Amino acid sequence: DANPDKRPEMAEVVAMIEAIDTSKGGGMIPIDQSQGCFACFRQYRGP
Repeated sequence: DANPDKRPEMAEVVAMIEAIDTSKGGGMIPIDQSQGCFACFRQYRGP
């Protein structure tokens, strides 16, 4: 929402981020892994 009065306070945002369970993967992408979607830019080839 663009209304700043409806946005959560920073402490609430930090609590929400800390509550995310990353024990089964997910989270931030390691630096050595490729970022981006190269398949998105591949030309479509028909049958």
